[in-house]
Amino acid sequence: MTSDNRKLLGARILSEANDLKRTIPALAQEIGFDLASLERIIKGNCSIEETYEVIERMGEHYPIDASDLYVPADDCTHDIKIMRNDVSRASERVFN
Repeated sequence: MTSDNRKLLGARILSEANDLKRTIPALAQEIGFDLASLERIIKGNCSIEETYEVIERMGEHYPIDASDLYVPADDCTHDIKIMRNDVSRASERVFN
C-alpha cells in the first residue's frame, strides 16, 4: 500500500474520531493505543498493520462500522482500467 493510501486511512480515522467527538489523545486512551503511534498513523507515517490495528480497535470500542474506514486497493494503473470486450462480455448481466 502506498504512502498516499496510508495518509488517506489516517484522514479517515481522524474524521471518524471527530464524528465521535474524540480528540486524538482521548481516542488513544479509549482504544488503548500509544498516543505518539496514533499521531504517526493519522499522518500516514506508519505501517499498514498499525493502521489496521487502530481501525479494528475503533470498531470494537465504538458503535461504528469499521469497514467504512478501509480504503480499497487501487486496481488501476495509470489512472485507468482497460477492460477488453471479452472480459466485459463475461461479466455481462442480462435480465428478462
